[in-house]
Parts: sequence; structure tokens; C-alpha cells
Amino acid sequence: MELEWCTDKGIPHSEFLSWSPEDRAKVLASLLESRKRCPSCGTSDWEWEEDRGAYQAMQHVCQGCKVLYAAEEETDTALGARMILVPKRRATEIMAAPKRLNRRRR
Repeated sequence: MELEWCTDKGIPHSEFLSWSPEDRAKVLASLLESRKRCPSCGTSDWEWEEDRGAYQAMQHVCQGCKVLYAAEEETDTALGARMILVPKRRATEIMAAPKRLNRRRR
């Protein structure tokens, strides 16, 4: 668990081990708590046990997901391909670049 966290944060494990025991314990406690949370909704069982009405479902529309979904519906993508969001400036650069063709020599 420590190594995974260090890798995600780009911190050498040896540096993490040089931290105070209190700081390392805080990181590990946070990791343990986050692993108890539902990956889908983000809540923990204890929150519902304390208050069955702790949360209310509300609709949220992510504009990025909306654009991706619309693009996927309009595009016939190859197997294994997926749509991604690219900043407009970078997308313009990519589309303006000459296409590279994989040509086999005969």
C-alpha cells in the first residue's frame, strides 16, 4: 500500500520512510479510509450507519463526459479505440500535422 501511494505521488519509498512516524501514520490512515469508500459513489458504510439520510442523490452533468459520449455515438471507432479529450489547441496541431502512413515495402 505504501509503495502504491509513493508511486502515484512520484515519491521514492526511501523518502517516505524518512518521514516521521506520525506523518507516515496519517498517510496510511487516509489510504485505509479511502479503500473503505465505495468506488462508485464515494461514501462509506459508517456514514450511512450514523445517518441514513446523510446524502441525497442529485444529477450532475459533466460537460467533458457529455462531449465524449456524443463523439462516441457519432464515430465508428475501431475495436480497442476510445475517445479522449484533448485541449483544442493541441487537437488543431494534431489534425494539421501530415498523416503518417504505415506502408509495407513490396
